[in-house]
Amino acid sequence: MINQSNYEPLSIRTNMAWNAIGSIVNLGCQWLISILVVRLSTGFDDAGLYSLAVAIFGVFSPISQYRMYTIQISDTTGENSLGEYLSFRLLTNAIAFVLLIVYAVMTVSPYAVLITIVYSIYRLLALTIDVFHACDQSNHRMDFIGKSLILQGLLSVIGFSTFYYFSHNLVVTFILLAFLMAAIGVFFDYPRTTAFEHLKLGISWSKARHLLICYFPIVIAAVAASSAASLPRQILASHFGDSYLGIYASAAAPVAIIQMGASYIYNPLLSYFAESYNDKNDQMFRSLMFRCIAGMTCVCFVSMLGVTCFGEKVLVLLYGTQMHDYVYLLYPLIVLAVLTGFMWFMNDLLISIRVFRGAFCGSVIAIIASVVAFPLILVFDMNGVTFVCIASALASVAGMAVFLLVALRSHFV
Repeated sequence: MINQSNYEPLSIRTNMAWNAIGSIVNLGCQWLISILVVRLSTGFDDAGLYSLAVAIFGVFSPISQYRMYTIQISDTTGENSLGEYLSFRLLTNAIAFVLLIVYAVMTVSPYAVLITIVYSIYRLLALTIDVFHACDQSNHRMDFIGKSLILQGLLSVIGFSTFYYFSHNLVVTFILLAFLMAAIGVFFDYPRTTAFEHLKLGISWSKARHLLICYFPIVIAAVAASSAASLPRQILASHFGDSYLGIYASAAAPVAIIQMGASYIYNPLLSYFAESYNDKNDQMFRSLMFRCIAGMTCVCFVSMLGVTCFGEKVLVLLYGTQMHDYVYLLYPLIVLAVLTGFMWFMNDLLISIRVFRGAFCGSVIAIIASVVAFPLILVFDMNGVTFVCIASALASVAGMAVFLLVALRSHFV
C-alpha cells in the first residue's frame, strides 16, 4: 500500500518498538483485569465466569477476524479497500456473535451466557479497530497502533476497576467498557487511519461471498486451533468447577505475557515477509526468519529465569497467599506460552505467503492432538490443561514446518 498522507513511514525498529510497547501495555491491563476480578470479589467464582467468557470468545473470535488482519497487511496490490475490509469485518462480527450466542446457550449457565455476550461485544469492538491498525501497519506507521493499544488498555483497566468496584456486576461493567472501546475507535483511530486512505463503507455481495468462500478453510482451521486451547479449560470447569478454572486462569494470566511477547517480535515483520517473498528476496526472508526465531528463543530463556526467581513472589503478591500452593502450574505454562507463540508465527507466516493449505493442516493437527490428549485433564487436573495444549502446539508446529520448507524450496529457485 502506498503512503499518500503527510505521515512518513517509520523504520522497522521504530515500528517494532511501538507495537511492542502498545501491545505490552494493553496485555498488561487485560491481565490486571483478571487480577481485579479476584481482588474485588469474594472467592474465585467471578474469576471463573470471566475466564469462561474469555475462553468461549476465544473459540469464535477467529470467525470475526477471518484471518483478514494478516491478509490485509500482506495485500501489496490493493485488492480490497479500507472500507471493504471494514465492511467485511462488520459482517464477520455479526456471524461470530450469533454463533457464539447459540454455543453459549447450549453449553453454559444462563448467567454465564449473559456475561459472555456482553464481554464479546466489548472484544468485537476491539477487533473492529484492528482493521484500522492493519491499514496503519501497511503504511509502516505502527506508532498509531501502539498509542491506540495503550489507550485501550489503560481505559479498560481504569473503567473496569471503577465500574466493577461500584456495581460488583460483570454484565454492567462490560457494557460500559464497550462504550469506552467504541469511543477510542471513533475519536482516535478513525481520523489517523483515514489520512492514509479514504473510508467508504460498503462491499459488494460478490466480493464478500468470494472472501467468505476463499478464506473459509483457514478460518475453520483457526477456530480449530483456538478450540484446541479453549476447550480444555471448559472441560476443566465442567469436571472440577468454576473455582478450579479461576485458579488456573489466575496462574496462566501472567504467563500469557510471554506468549504475546513472541507475537510482538514477529507481527510487525509480517508485511516485510510478504514483500520479500513476492520479490523473491531469499536473503531478506532468511534474515527475517532468523530475527524471529532468535527473538522468541530469547523470550523463552528470559521468562524461565524470571519465573524461577520471582514466580512464587509475584503470584502471592498479586492474588494473596491462597495462590502459594499453585506455583507448580507456572513452569509448564511457560513452555506452553512459547510453543503457542511459535505455532501462531508459523500459521501467520504461511498465510502471509499464501500457503493456505499448510496453515489449514497445521490448525487441524492442533485440534486433533488436543482431543486425543483430553484424558490428561482427568489425570493431572489443572496441569493437565497445560499438557494437552503443549501436545497440541508441538504437533501443529511440526506439521506447518514441513509445509513451510517445501514452499520455500520451490519458490526461491
